[in-house]
Amino acid sequence: QINRTLRAGAQGEDVRALQKFLNCTGFSLSLTGPGSAGLETDLFSVRTYNALIRFQEYYMSDILTPIGTTRGTGIFGDFSKQKAIQLGGGGVVE
Repeated sequence: QINRTLRAGAQGEDVRALQKFLNCTGFSLSLTGPGSAGLETDLFSVRTYNALIRFQEYYMSDILTPIGTTRGTGIFGDFSKQKAIQLGGGGVVE
């Protein structure tokens, strides 16, 4: 469960949950190595950041438009979390 805003440098099991969500919903961190499906880590790295931006920009109208931008922020905040929950959370985001 993710109960805080996540950004680059964050560390914890909630970061691993975010990585699993991104990996299983088509926004893979990497095909191989740390962060790839099955090898998610607890560190919010550049791979997490880039995958999250792709997620945010794909769902721009729900995540970015409400905050007045068209570019992903790479910060997993309220609107990103709401969209993740709406999508079913990939079994990892609640």
